[in-house]
Amino acid sequence: MMASNGLPHVRFADFLKSNKRPYTLGPTEDANLVGMRLYGRGPFHRELKPASKIRKKSHFVIRKNDVIYNKLFAWKGTFGIVPESFDGMFVSDKFPTYELNERQVDRDFLRWYGSSEKICNTTTEEDAAN
Repeated sequence: MMASNGLPHVRFADFLKSNKRPYTLGPTEDANLVGMRLYGRGPFHRELKPASKIRKKSHFVIRKNDVIYNKLFAWKGTFGIVPESFDGMFVSDKFPTYELNERQVDRDFLRWYGSSEKICNTTTEEDAAN
């Protein structure tokens, strides 16, 4: 199917493949934790959390170029692509990660799309009516 601009419609499932990497932290293992900024501004290094302060030991490893979002605030555009400097850091199960098929969609286009008003609009017509 083609869009009105002549470009093909593509479903996320056509170019994103889930890549969960579960990891259980050891009892003395500190963790570099990642969070997500709102409105398509991508991931940020939230903190280096000492092992003694980590209650939940199960996390997920992220890798360079993973596509990532925060389930809890997806409606506020918490979307991004993992930079090289965050490779090997950790997120909770609230941050699904995906491998991008760049033969289907360009990484820079996806980054732009994830920060676009269409995705990051915080008030829908339905919200405004309620």
